[in-house]
Amino acid sequence: MPAFLFSGVLILSLGVLLSACLPAAYQDEGGMHPSDAEIQALEAALKAGGYETSVRYSLVDYVDLNGDGRLDALLRLRGRDYCGSGGCTALILENTGAAFRLIQHLPTSDAISAQETLSRGWRDVWVSTSGGGYPPALEKLAFDGTTYRLQATATIEQIARDFAQSAEIYVQDGHNLQLRGVAPTQDCEGCYRYLFSFEHYGDPQVGYSLTVDVKQGHPTFVPLWPAPALR
Repeated sequence: MPAFLFSGVLILSLGVLLSACLPAAYQDEGGMHPSDAEIQALEAALKAGGYETSVRYSLVDYVDLNGDGRLDALLRLRGRDYCGSGGCTALILENTGAAFRLIQHLPTSDAISAQETLSRGWRDVWVSTSGGGYPPALEKLAFDGTTYRLQATATIEQIARDFAQSAEIYVQDGHNLQLRGVAPTQDCEGCYRYLFSFEHYGDPQVGYSLTVDVKQGHPTFVPLWPAPALR
C-alpha cells in the first residue's frame, strides 16, 4: 500500500488559539489525556492540513520519535470520510517545540505503533493493513530524512509463524509446524491469536501446540508462548 505525502511543510504555533469553545472532535483512546492546549495545537494542525475543525480524531500515542526529548504525536482520524474497509487515516506529527509539523498521513487499520529500531535517527513505525480481500498485514515505515516511507510488509501470519519457530521447544527438534486456527483476541483491539501444532523428534508420539498472540498496540509486538500441551 503506497504512502501519501502532503506537499510542503506545515509549521503550526502551539500558542495559536482556536475558538473559546472547542469542537467535540477529540475522542479518548487508550487512556491518553492531552491538555486543552495540546488539543488546540493538534486541532490547529488538522485545520491547516485541510481537515474540517469538526473532524473526529483520537490520540493514539505520544512518543519521542527522533530522540530530541519532545513527544511527537500519532493520531487516528474517525468518521466515514476517513475510514473504509482498510481502516482509518493515521497522521504522524513531529513536535518541534514551538509547533507540530505534519510528517506523514496514511491509511491504516486500527493499529499504529512506534518501534525501538531506528532509521536515520528516527524510530520506525508499524501500521496494520487489511481489507480488499487481502490477509491482515503489517507495514514497516522508515524515516528517509524527510518523511516516513514504506520499507517492508509482512502478513501477521508470517510474523506469528516466525515467533512460533523461534520458541525454544520448537527449536529443540520441533518440525512440521501447522496453523490450526486464528481469531481476534477479545481484550485487545487489533490483536490476533494464532494456534499452531507441531511434531517433535524427541517425543514422536505426542502432539504439541503453541499459541502466539500478536499484539499490534504500542510500543512493540509481543509473542506469548505457553508451555506445549497434549492434543
